Amino acid sequence: MGNWFGSKHKDKQPLVERKQDRITDADRAMLDLKAQKDQLVIHRRKLEALIPKDIAAAKLFIEQKKKQLALLALRKKKQHEQMVEQCYNHLHQVEEMIAQCENAQMQQNFVQALAAGNSALKQFQKEVTIDSVQQLKDDMDEAAAHVQEIDQLLCAAGIPQDDEAVLAELARIEEEEALEISAQVPSAPVTALPTVAAAETEKEEEREKEQVQILVADDSTGLNNGVFLMRASGWTDRFLAKWWDSYSIFDHTHNCSDQASMEYILIHDRSLAMAALPRTNDPNRDEIPVWPPQVRLVPQKHMNSFHYATAQAVISREWEEGDFIMHFPGCHYYREQCQELYRKAESIFFEKVKRLIEGTHAHAHGGEL
Repeated sequence: MGNWFGSKHKDKQPLVERKQDRITDADRAMLDLKAQKDQLVIHRRKLEALIPKDIAAAKLFIEQKKKQLALLALRKKKQHEQMVEQCYNHLHQVEEMIAQCENAQMQQNFVQALAAGNSALKQFQKEVTIDSVQQLKDDMDEAAAHVQEIDQLLCAAGIPQDDEAVLAELARIEEEEALEISAQVPSAPVTALPTVAAAETEKEEEREKEQVQILVADDSTGLNNGVFLMRASGWTDRFLAKWWDSYSIFDHTHNCSDQASMEYILIHDRSLAMAALPRTNDPNRDEIPVWPPQVRLVPQKHMNSFHYATAQAVISREWEEGDFIMHFPGCHYYREQCQELYRKAESIFFEKVKRLIEGTHAHAHGGEL
């Protein structure tokens, strides 16, 4: 029982002694430099705190008509200012030395990594030699030839692949199938096809020209398609097809390429048509809207009002109570910051749902809860 609680393994070395010391002399030197930097900062702050006290003492001695003491206080102030300047110079030297040491350490790690990679590459080259690859290829060719020989032996035991009787029967069956299919095909009509479908298509396109097809927001930077609404129609189908094919016009690696390409597709044809109009003296000519009649721009109050950070950055509308949709641009770059914004929006949503449910319940019970 003494072995349970006794020190049976006292002869073993402690774990700290058996572990390899990973702290090098360079690490200790870096630590000393950073400790010296901290001491200089502390000393500088103490000296800077003494300067206002020296000035206050000099003013007090001047009021008390003690000129010698006032001069002594001013000399102390000047001495403290010189010591502060020396601290700044020492700090600059220490920081420069720390930067040089860190750069040298980074270069050392880089060289060590290159050496390790070179060693691994040499090991791979030793394991995968040209002779071993050639041997592997020869083995594969031999195995393929063996399989092909077996297939030839199996085929020779039956009917040959180029048997003339079999080929003739196959051609006869194919010809009979073709004649049977051609007999079932109806003859082409001799009268002209009705043009009702074309007329209906033209009417539908005319109706689409008079209808609003897209609702999209507008902010201080231009078009904002973070969220937009579209009518299900042939016009929007054609627009989406053009937008999808705009990769040849715009650099889609740009953050706002979707908005730029969308705006280009929507106003390009109309802008060219306006530019082609003959020059007249009509004062209303320049008042023709650039956007096609199928497009309506709506304020950010209705769609895509921003959170605080983006609204301040681009000088646009910040989301307020009563706005329809909040937009979170750039969150694929600032995920951690946007998590807090998401949680805030979630709490607002659940609070609104709670109030809606309570209001519906109160209405169902005659206004009494």
